[in-house]
Amino acid sequence: MAAQVAGDLYESITGQLFELGRQLRQPNGYPFNPEELKAYLQDAIEGRFNRVVPEPHSVSTAPPAAVLNRIGGLVQLPATAEKKTEDCFRENLYGYRDGNIDRWLSTKQGAEVPSPASIYALGQELTFIEMAQAVLKVSTRDVGELVSFLVERNHVFALPQIESLIERQEKGTNVGLRTDSWANFFFVIDKNDLVSVVFAGRRDGGWDVDVYRLDYGYRWDADYRLFVRNSDAATL
Repeated sequence: MAAQVAGDLYESITGQLFELGRQLRQPNGYPFNPEELKAYLQDAIEGRFNRVVPEPHSVSTAPPAAVLNRIGGLVQLPATAEKKTEDCFRENLYGYRDGNIDRWLSTKQGAEVPSPASIYALGQELTFIEMAQAVLKVSTRDVGELVSFLVERNHVFALPQIESLIERQEKGTNVGLRTDSWANFFFVIDKNDLVSVVFAGRRDGGWDVDVYRLDYGYRWDADYRLFVRNSDAATL
């Protein structure tokens, strides 16, 4: 029996489809088995949903041994005014905007004062949890503790600050953003006072902006970059 798909469910499913497309377009290739993906998609097209779900992409339970190395000097973030979240990432610069930005984040982005930020190379494949551990120099994997530290140390961005970096990069000022299909990550606060991660990557059609939960278990390639607000350490 056919079912109408609308609202949040429609946005969630289309967001998943866009994410599959993003993974397939990654410069270093699709990180999983493409033949398995093809088979699963065909099953979904034909309404067969009884496959055994595979184990998620492996996540280390040990503290990361990686060291994050800063790229270049500090980037100065300008003061930004309060702005509705639904109005962020709406300009012609953007080719795709994840619907979860409005669902997961607070309805308003607060005003921010000028502050510095640093850009770090991952050095190896890392999850968001492992990136946070390296930034904070802690071994805990407890999401609540990591969130508290990231917020207390003001390592999180407001969306207009990310917009300002993208706009400056597009106008010819190199602020350190990758613009060659590799993405840039930013910690942000969501509406549950937790921390999510904004993914911003430039494609042929403009900038794609997605948001992920901090505990999303995927390991990101070493060529991605992590922006950290109010960090001036050359090495983390």
